[in-house]
Amino acid sequence: MTSSSDSSSESGYKVKNKKGKKPQQKAPSSAAKQDNNKGCSCQATVLVCEDNFYNVVPLKMILRTAYHIEIERAENGKLGAEAYERNLKKTCCREYYKLIFMDINMPVLDGFGSAELIYKTYETLSKQPAYSHIEHPVIFAMTAYKNE
Repeated sequence: MTSSSDSSSESGYKVKNKKGKKPQQKAPSSAAKQDNNKGCSCQATVLVCEDNFYNVVPLKMILRTAYHIEIERAENGKLGAEAYERNLKKTCCREYYKLIFMDINMPVLDGFGSAELIYKTYETLSKQPAYSHIEHPVIFAMTAYKNE
């Protein structure tokens, strides 16, 4: 993306100026987020469905430090599907999950079953006029399974 000035866009993404140099990226302040969301404090745009806390920590640290992204964690597939639906039905803002990391092997409901519920929720809600703006969920499968 090119800009006619030497400053970054307000969205917080890097843009190139006329000289082709990338200006320093600035993370949006929490006050700016609240102004855009009418006082809403929602920050998580990534849902991580993972039952093992130690598998979540590195992902959370990478997303937070490198990209200034906060996550919400669900400890099993059933809670993940419920969190996705709750996130779509909230009325405080339109900051929805942009990405879902889904563990394959989880208690209660595995990643495949959870993904199926999430897609069914999307299909059902996106047909309603109030939810016509929602985007198709993007789910990345992940696992710590090791075949011996």
